Parts: sequence; C-alpha cells; structure tokens
Amino acid sequence: MKKKMNKGSKVNLEEVTVASSSEDGTCQLWKPLQGNELCTLTGHGDRVVAVAVAGSGQVLSASLDKTVRIWKPVHHKRTDFAVHKDAVTSVVVSPSGNIVVTISRDGTASLWYQNLMDKSHAALTKVHTWQLFDCSANCGAFINERRVIFGSSSGVLSMWQIDNPHNSKAISVKKKQEKLLKSMSQGRDGPLRPVTAMSYNTDDDILYIATWDFVETIEGLAKGKWVQSRRKLDQWTSCICYMPRRFAAVGLVDTKQTLSVQLNDRVLHKFETDVELPSVVCSLSMWKCDEQKIGQSVIVYGLEDGSIYIDDQRIQREQRTKQVHGDKVTAVNTVEGYIITASEDAKIKLWKEREEGDGSDLMQVGQFNCQAPVTSLNTTSLHSDNSKLRLVCGDHLGQVYILEF
Repeated sequence: MKKKMNKGSKVNLEEVTVASSSEDGTCQLWKPLQGNELCTLTGHGDRVVAVAVAGSGQVLSASLDKTVRIWKPVHHKRTDFAVHKDAVTSVVVSPSGNIVVTISRDGTASLWYQNLMDKSHAALTKVHTWQLFDCSANCGAFINERRVIFGSSSGVLSMWQIDNPHNSKAISVKKKQEKLLKSMSQGRDGPLRPVTAMSYNTDDDILYIATWDFVETIEGLAKGKWVQSRRKLDQWTSCICYMPRRFAAVGLVDTKQTLSVQLNDRVLHKFETDVELPSVVCSLSMWKCDEQKIGQSVIVYGLEDGSIYIDDQRIQREQRTKQVHGDKVTAVNTVEGYIITASEDAKIKLWKEREEGDGSDLMQVGQFNCQAPVTSLNTTSLHSDNSKLRLVCGDHLGQVYILEF
C-alpha cells in the first residue's frame, strides 16, 4: 500500500533512487541527479518488463522468464575528496593493502591509511600530504610495506620511507638517499626523459620503469643493492605492466602496437609482439596468469577509442575487443574475475565474466559517474579476508573518489 504524500511535502532529489529494467535481464538502481548507477541486479533469464520499489527499500521485478524476484540491494558507498590541485596521475597500494598513496600532477602525494583488521568497517583516512617534486609526479610503486618510489616529468626518481605503517597516529614519511637513483634516470644521449609509468614485481624484486623512449629496470631494490639495465625503444611509452618470467608488457604512444621486454642475466631484451590492436594503448593490466607456463596470461589493454582489448594466451589463444566507453580508457584494473575501467568520459565501469559462458563475454555490473575525466584507479581490500573491495580513483580536477563494492 503506497503512502500518500502531503501537498506541502518536499522531496530531496539528492536522496531519490530510481529503479529501471533492461532487455538483457537486469535491473539497475540510479541516482538521477548525478546519473550514477548504484548497482546492477542480475538473475533473470529473460527481459525484465516491470520493476517497482517498495517502501522498505526492496525492489520487485517481473520478467518474461515467468518469475518475479524480490531484491534487497546493498548500495555501493562513495566518498570523494578535493585532495590535489591538479590531476591525479596515479594511485598505488602497499603489499598489505593498509596504505594507499595518490599522486598528482601538482607534484604532491597523499598517504591514506586503513586498518584491515577492523572487522566492523575499515575507513580509508587521509593522514599526510607532502611535496615530492617541483614538477609533475607521474607514477609510483611500493617496493615493500615501508618503501615507495615515485617518478617525475623531470626524469628524476625519488624514494621515500614510511615509518610506523600500521599505526595511523604515528605514521610518517621521510626521504631516502637517492643519489644513485638520480644517476640511473640520466639520459645518456640528451636531457632527462620524463618517467611515464612504472611497475614493481615483488617476486623477482624488479622495478620496471618506462620513460619517453627508454625502458629501464632496477633489480634488487628490496635488498638495498640494485643493478640497473636499460633498453632504448623506437617509440614513446605510455604504460607498463610486469608479467611472469621477468617479462613486462609495454604500451606505446601513437601506435597500435605493443612491445615486451625481458630481463635475463642483467640484460634487458626487447621483443616485438604479435598483437595487432585496433587502437592506441592508453593503459594495461594483467588479469590472470599461470606462473608455471610461459605465455599463459590474460592481458587487458585500455584503448584510445574507448574499447578494451583482451589477449587471452591460455590453451588456445583468443583475442577479443569490447567497446566499453565513449572516450579513451585511461585506466584498467583487474581483480577476482572483474575488470574495472575508467575513462575520459568521466565514467568508471565494473565488468564481470558471464558465469554460464566460457569467459569470452563480459557483462556490466556497475557504473559510477565522476565530476571530471578519470585519470587513475586502483583497488584494495576492505578487510584482511578480501571479502569486500574498495576502489580508489582520481580525476582531472585532483579529486579522489573512494568506492566500495
């Protein structure tokens, strides 16, 4: 029975939630003013033809599959902060997941802390902001729980130590000695090259660094005795991601090709890949891999035309493309059967493999609209058992969004 509203009652549109039905057998819940999709309800086997919301918050849906379903959805939670004065260029997460660092084009970094042992709710709290460079800070990577390294547009690398990383009240950061790191980033045949991306492989203790036209590796950072290798490329690099067997995949600017590099006996080798992409690579992520078999990985490329390209190298190699955004895919992240994409169209989307299929198809199960083009994202757990995930992303205005799913 519906409750009749008084004529003098005012509706707060910020609190209004709208339910909609789709031909693909799903229902969506929306915040109409922001245009944000709170969640997608999946379970029907045919088109959903009617949907209603009860006063208790439950959603009722009727489908051509001859069923009526009653849902009690759990909404995604969202918090956003105006943290940086310029675009957020990268989000990095510590090995334990307790610490998140956001990096900005204004040269600053912000450190966020969460207590994963708190079973009630691990709030992610900003505890410190500091200046890294006088120029843009482009990327970063955790070496271990206490050390994090950053790359800049000036070509300089900077390593910082985090003291008391498990105590939010006593946590602090201090700069480490970086004389050798500076010399490693010197251009041998010209000025310093801006550092565009980096990726650290914990198992092999190798930091992969991409600059405009070089790929560098620093091996042994965790042990304190490092060795540097370098390889010149013919094209500028846009992104890099480590792979099994001391490999790394490299995305290139203004070309539809990719490269791979391998560190073997302290020599960095370059390989042309046989992946023919439909558009320029803007981001990439390793989805799944078999550490025991070479070339048994699934790589997801975010492309300039708003699509993602999935290169599945397992058993019979399969390559497929899916249009996911209306503008370039600036960041892609993969976790536990999900693919998360972010774009210059200011949208973040969550994708999942269809359970009844062979993994060849994806369905969208979530969406969030940011206030500006999204520039970076990463994921971390809400609890130590990884039962819930938190998404941290940044946009072109320097805002940091915290989403939970």
